[in-house]
Amino acid sequence: MRSRRFRSLFGRTAYDFWGALAVSAVVYFVLSAKIEIDFVLAIFELGVQVLSIVFSVYFAALAVVITAGDDQFVGYLERLGVYQNLIWGFKVTLLLLFCALIVSIILYVSVLPFAGKQIKDAYFTNWGFSLYAFFTLWSLFGAAMATLTAISYAEYRVRFLNVNKGEDNGK
Repeated sequence: MRSRRFRSLFGRTAYDFWGALAVSAVVYFVLSAKIEIDFVLAIFELGVQVLSIVFSVYFAALAVVITAGDDQFVGYLERLGVYQNLIWGFKVTLLLLFCALIVSIILYVSVLPFAGKQIKDAYFTNWGFSLYAFFTLWSLFGAAMATLTAISYAEYRVRFLNVNKGEDNGK
């Protein structure tokens, strides 16, 4: 049972996690060891803007998905054994988006005092920037994967309606 859960956990995070890890590794090796503060500040600002929009839209969409199913449909998904997997992916992605947004805000505010100043040795390290890129991209890729999950949720809804229609016709 534990092995199956681990494989299920790994399978759900594989594409978004490994994709973000690969891109952040490329970022690490492409950028120099010391990155200019003004460049980092612009990226952090962009991260805050993008993540705030994605987080708010994702949160609203999640509320719609969770409240859209009636008790019979949720029971149908439970019988198929997919409801917990669907909800788990949404919860993890929401947490990732929230954490990435908070980290982006903290990094932006912490780098802001150094912007535009020619302070000797005021640089951001490439490993720190790569770590930021990893968590930001993981949350964004996770949101994309959750969108695909929402599509499968809709497909299950159609199957549920077809099953119920077949039961009604058979009576």
